[in-house]
Amino acid sequence: MPFLTVNDFSMKVIMECTAYNFYIFIFVLTIFSRWSLRQKLINLGIFLATVFVFNNLRFITMGYVGSFRPDLFDTVHDYVWNILFGFLVFGVWVWRETRVSRHENKQIVTVS
Repeated sequence: MPFLTVNDFSMKVIMECTAYNFYIFIFVLTIFSRWSLRQKLINLGIFLATVFVFNNLRFITMGYVGSFRPDLFDTVHDYVWNILFGFLVFGVWVWRETRVSRHENKQIVTVS
């Protein structure tokens, strides 16, 4: 098992720490969205980059939580970050869905 140390607090990185479940979710969400293939590829890239950046931010913040408040580590890790990731994925999906819908409506209006 790999270990990650932040601010002298060591954490064991297990499979669940990779946010693999959110990667699977965004992949499926992208596949079943009513976007064009081009938009699916763009939006999948945005989703992947967003989850990757936020997961790395989670590693860093969890190191600081563990070093300053080890009693809160499990609560913040299990509840706060999972809820934040859920809202993050939903928020990115709403943002991209709105952008794609506006773009499609704009094309329909200009074609008419």
